[in-house]
Amino acid sequence: NLTSSSTSGKVPSFAYNKSNITSYAFLNEEKTVKLYITLEGIGECCSDEDIQLDWDDSSLSLVIKNYKGAGAEDRSLSFGKLTAKITHAKYKLKTNKIILILKKEKEGIEWHTINDKGTPDHEVV
Repeated sequence: NLTSSSTSGKVPSFAYNKSNITSYAFLNEEKTVKLYITLEGIGECCSDEDIQLDWDDSSLSLVIKNYKGAGAEDRSLSFGKLTAKITHAKYKLKTNKIILILKKEKEGIEWHTINDKGTPDHEVV
């Protein structure tokens, strides 16, 4: 067992602001926005207990624990300011990916990117 006591316990909240998931596919639909995050074998090594999704109407934070084994660095993806407001967020855990589904507050508004910085930091599909 290589895990040290310093890795257990609560992660300080500022850690959630640092995204280390940098690659995902983005799909804009009429009523929802979908993010496809590819993580090889995620469905086999993680369960719903390992996945934490926090959101409000304009921000989002996804934290994945225990990906690639216990004691592994948490994977996170967070957006401090989304392109537009959302009314709901959920995820689906698949074998090799997580799909994030964000429900738009206003239908029909086109999102060119997930955050309002204007520069896409993702692979567009």
